Amino acid sequence: MSKSFYLLAAPLLVAVIVIYARTTLITPPAAFDTLEPADIPPGTEPFMAGRTLLKPLHQEKLPTREGDWLNRHAELGQSFLEYAASHREPLDPRMRRLRVQPIGDLSNIDLKLMAEVALFLEAFFQLPVTPNVAVPFGILPSDAERPGEYHTQRQVLTSYVNQNVLAPLKSDDAAVVLGIVVDDLWSRTGNYLFGQADLGNKVAVMSIARFGDPSQGRTEYDLCLRRAFKVAAHETGHVFGLMHCVEYECLMNGSNSLDETDRKPLEYCPSCQAKLWWALRLKPATRAEELVEFEAARPILEPLWQQERAIWRRDRSGLVARISGGGEK
Repeated sequence: MSKSFYLLAAPLLVAVIVIYARTTLITPPAAFDTLEPADIPPGTEPFMAGRTLLKPLHQEKLPTREGDWLNRHAELGQSFLEYAASHREPLDPRMRRLRVQPIGDLSNIDLKLMAEVALFLEAFFQLPVTPNVAVPFGILPSDAERPGEYHTQRQVLTSYVNQNVLAPLKSDDAAVVLGIVVDDLWSRTGNYLFGQADLGNKVAVMSIARFGDPSQGRTEYDLCLRRAFKVAAHETGHVFGLMHCVEYECLMNGSNSLDETDRKPLEYCPSCQAKLWWALRLKPATRAEELVEFEAARPILEPLWQQERAIWRRDRSGLVARISGGGEK
């Protein structure tokens, strides 16, 4: 065939590959739970049933927009059964605490916001949360910081914070240590990050630098707070082993921009919630009650919690008891 044929055919071939990748790699497969029966841990049935109860409340993943996370990253996701198979044992009962660690030169309003993040995580994960006393960065190595490229703030390297600041602070009783900074963050690749988890050290760091100025009044404070809640629960979820969600509009969706973060709900989807139930053996009904109470005092508007509470209040099958480790197995 002539060279001109290949020149004409090449763009068409590229287009076909892109379409294939977006439909087969990014779109969740129809049969998502495909493990063989022998690979499925015993006792998953009530968790699957609970997931089914919540499905009508949640929006399946919408088509991606230009620049969205899944528009740029081909991810297969992680089903509940895949998660259960790789996390067969519940969380170690000796590690039943979360720690929130403020880092850097912080204002009183920053510290107030971080204390509210700690309270939110306590209700969301149903684990006691300790807000630690703020620690300074100290003198950063030259390769752990760089001048901000998109605003005047410097950027701090996420891996340095996780490994050199947070990991040494992790206590034996802590399941996760979440560091919160006001400096912008970046990794060795990319321009900036909202946060990054380190599963090996059971720590994560997040930044509120791009969430708005919480000192500019109640509206700005509430917007910054809601964004901080989302990133805190997302990064903590990663430390518990949850991968990015591709099934639903979910707090565990990847995020490439502040706009994409704002579009995410402030709640896990049914599959990601089931992973939490499995790992923590928490009580879904109690969780929903406490999240509704938490929201009542703050204008963060998450109707999903109200709807979930109603579902668990109607539960007459003993499902909640079986999910949380009580009742019949």
